[in-house]
Amino acid sequence: GEVVRAEKWLQAMLDRGVAPSVVSYTTVLHAHAREGNIEAAERGLELMRENGVEANVVSYSALIHACVKLGDIDRAEKWFDRMRMQGIKANAVSYSVVLNVCAKACNYSRAEYWLQAMSDDGVPPNVVCFNNVIDACAKAGRADRAEIWLRRMMGEDAKLLEDMPDVITPPGLVPTRQSYTTTAQAHASHGHWEDVERIFADMEGRGTCMDEYSLTVLLSAYSRSRPRQRERAEEAFKRYVDRGLKLTRPPLRVLRSTVGGARFERLMCDMGLSIPAGEGAL
Repeated sequence: GEVVRAEKWLQAMLDRGVAPSVVSYTTVLHAHAREGNIEAAERGLELMRENGVEANVVSYSALIHACVKLGDIDRAEKWFDRMRMQGIKANAVSYSVVLNVCAKACNYSRAEYWLQAMSDDGVPPNVVCFNNVIDACAKAGRADRAEIWLRRMMGEDAKLLEDMPDVITPPGLVPTRQSYTTTAQAHASHGHWEDVERIFADMEGRGTCMDEYSLTVLLSAYSRSRPRQRERAEEAFKRYVDRGLKLTRPPLRVLRSTVGGARFERLMCDMGLSIPAGEGAL
C-alpha cells in the first residue's frame, strides 16, 4: 500500500546515508494520516526530530489530519498547540484540519472556539473552515447555529446566539453547494422541510443548482416530517428529473421509503425511469 511504499523509500534513503528532507518525512506522515494511524504518524514526527529535521506547518497539519478519522480533538489540539510552541505559524490549512476534527467529533463548541482563534490569530477563515463549523453544528443537531454560520459566511448580519463568537468574516466568500446542503441536512434531521425548501431555494436563487445529494436531503426532510410529506416528495422528485439532473440510488431509496413501494414503482414507470446500477437493494 501507500504507507509501505513511502516508508520503504524513506528507509532506503536512511540506509544509504542520504539525509531525507522535511518533504520526504512529511510524505510518510501524509500516508499514515490518510489511514488514520495517529500512532504511526506521531512516531514519524519523532523520527524527524531525532534525525535533526525540523517539522514545518505541512508536517504538523498532516499529523493533525491523522486525528480526523477518530475525531480525536484532544490529540489534534495537543499537536496544534505544540506546533505553535515551536514558533510555527498556523495557516488556513492547519486550522481547517483542526476544524475538520471537531466536525468529525460533532463538537460545535470546539469548532467555534477554533474559528474564533483563527480570526484572532490574523488568519482569515475561508469557505472550507466555515463549512467545517457548519458541519460540526449540523452533526450535533444544531440547525440554528449551522444556519447562522452560513449567513455570516455570506456576509449577512445574522444575529448571533448569546454564546457564539463574533468572528470577522472576510469579504467575498461564496458558499458552496456543500455549505447549503450541510445546513439543510441539519434541518432535515428534524423533519423541518419548510426550512430545507427555503435554504435550497436561496441556493438556487444565487446560481447553484441542486445535485443528487441535495435531493436526498430534501426528500429525507419530507420523510422525517410528521405527517410525512408524500406529495411534496413526489413533486420535488419530478421537478428534479425534469431538469435533467443526475439521478443516483440514495435519493431513490429515500423516495421509496417516503411514498411506499407500490407508489414508487408506479412513479418510476410513469416517468420512464429505471433504477441506476449500483450496490445494494433500494
